[in-house]
Amino acid sequence: MYIRQNLILKLFYIKMRKISVLLLSAISLLACQKNEKTIINGKFSSYYGMPAKIVGEDIDKELIIKEDGTFSDTLSVPSNHYTIVAGGAIIPIYLTQGNHLTINADFSENPLKTEFIGKDAKASEYLQNKMKLNSENEATYKEMFAQKPEDFTKSIQEVENKLAKLLEDHASKLEKSFVKLEEKENKFYILGLKTIYPALHKEFTQEEIQMPEAFEQELATLDLDNPEDFKKYPAYKRLVINTFTKNFFELQADKLSEDYPKRWLNFLNKIKSLKTKDLKKEIAPFIAYEMDASNNKESNQMILEILKENITDSLALQQINQKYASLEKLYPGNDVPNFNFENFKGGKTTLESLRGKLVYIDLWATWCVPCLKEIPALQALEKEYHDKDIVFVSISIDQKYEDWKKYLTENKLSGIQLYADLTTENNFAQELEVHSIPYFILLDKHGKIIRVNAPRPSDPQIKKLIDSHL
Repeated sequence: MYIRQNLILKLFYIKMRKISVLLLSAISLLACQKNEKTIINGKFSSYYGMPAKIVGEDIDKELIIKEDGTFSDTLSVPSNHYTIVAGGAIIPIYLTQGNHLTINADFSENPLKTEFIGKDAKASEYLQNKMKLNSENEATYKEMFAQKPEDFTKSIQEVENKLAKLLEDHASKLEKSFVKLEEKENKFYILGLKTIYPALHKEFTQEEIQMPEAFEQELATLDLDNPEDFKKYPAYKRLVINTFTKNFFELQADKLSEDYPKRWLNFLNKIKSLKTKDLKKEIAPFIAYEMDASNNKESNQMILEILKENITDSLALQQINQKYASLEKLYPGNDVPNFNFENFKGGKTTLESLRGKLVYIDLWATWCVPCLKEIPALQALEKEYHDKDIVFVSISIDQKYEDWKKYLTENKLSGIQLYADLTTENNFAQELEVHSIPYFILLDKHGKIIRVNAPRPSDPQIKKLIDSHL
């Protein structure tokens, strides 16, 4: 009995060892497959040494073209859609991991004559034809987006039908899985065109128009946080990025509304909770610019957290942390440093001497074109509020004192005109973290900050801000 049990155990261990070896072999095979590289090569005839590169998901690298026009490269491709940019030409290609694609192109031909060889050749040929079709469609966009909603809906359906027909014509030569991917890609592409309809309609006609309800309903059912689709479908990626950036800019245009702080914080929370990490990385640069003292501290803390999660550059992170720390002194209710600057009308003027009225400060220079463009609006604003409890102070930071004197003499500007010699009196600008001009600041009647980086005189929001504090 003991011998029999021993034999059974021995056979069991032998069997388990075989299974283990098979499992290890399978794991090794999967690892090899996962790390398989994709090879692209080919020849560009009549190509004269112009820079070329391949771009796409996680790839943006130079493609070395030899003197005879040949090239070869080995890539790790996390996605499928890539583009070769060479000598002003754009060649869309479809790559799958572990495959080999040859691309031959004759740059003496116009349009460019391209040949693809390999497993992904037919998919790349289809994408080349699709690019041509989209270019033809785009040539009619100005006319199409200028249409009224009913006609635009018909036109967009025609575009969708053309894309479907192109795919149908190529379907017999394409893998079924690729056809399914393209059907979904085309739907995202069409939805993307629908979402930009109001903006482009206004651009081409100067007419405001509402998004058609049917388009709104389509967009409402779209999952804007799908990591897999974000990597797989270029049109989905564009659509989602456009949607978030559109929401972002609409929010920033409404900074002075009462519920802005709450809506801005909700937006930041939404970004922070996204599952699609690559989407966060795309949006992070926009958000970085909005880390300033016009936000409340909670919003800036949220921005800091988002940036830390999505930025890996150590120097950039150091600068972001420094900026966050510097904002502490710029929040509403804080004092600003006193100044004592030369007044164009004679003598010197201090900030303390202006207590009892709101103070709207403009930091500018005669060499600054954007500054000069704001002067008519600033003069009009000063005239409108002339009898109110507010003073308008323009502080020039011109390096050449005579340029400032000459400009004021010739243009007879109203308001309090001061000159700050930043070689000796730079504390005011430094303390307020002023890095570019024009720069506007609104202070309350006690000299405390209402808002740094305040709206410009040409921005209608400035009147709302002033009126709410008079």
